[in-house]
Formats: sequence, structure tokens, C-alpha cells
Amino acid sequence: ASDVYKRQVFDPAVGELIDAKLAPRGRYDDPDWLTSTEALVPSHDGTPVPLSIVRRKDIVLDGTAPTLLSGYGAYGFTNAMSFSPSSAAWLERGGVLA
Repeated sequence: ASDVYKRQVFDPAVGELIDAKLAPRGRYDDPDWLTSTEALVPSHDGTPVPLSIVRRKDIVLDGTAPTLLSGYGAYGFTNAMSFSPSSAAWLERGGVLA
């Protein structure tokens, strides 16, 4: 499991995950220079498919930023989000992940 899940516990009083304070926060746990957008894009048969787009806040989504697109989804399976040092380097240098 991802380290973020090891640091969070579900609090039924508020109905959400909270920081269990079991590990110190790292540089990439919640960087204020990144943002994410969720979009629905049509698949080959027209079915709307959710797409997560991660980028630096100063990057405009106008088609000019280099973008790595990755994905798989079928029969209820999707790609899980996780930390990747190479993805962090890509984002720091102005790349977009989708």
C-alpha cells in the first residue's frame, strides 16, 4: 500500500481520512505547487471515462506543455495513483501527467 494510507486513519466522527501522525510529512505529500484536474473524456465507443490531470499550478492546459498520458481501465480495474520519483521530476520541470 502507498505510504499515504499508512499515515491516515478513518475518523467516523467526521466521515473522512485524517492524518494519524505516524510518520513525518515528506516534500511530496501535499506540494502547494501542484494541482490536479478531473475531466471526463469519451472512449472509442463514446463512454465517458474519468481522466486525472496533474501539473504545476503555473502550467496552462493549452496543449503546449509536454504530456505523458497513461491509462488502463476495463472490467472495473483502473490504474492506482502512487508516488514516483521520475514523475515528480517530470512535474517539477513543467511536464503534465494524465
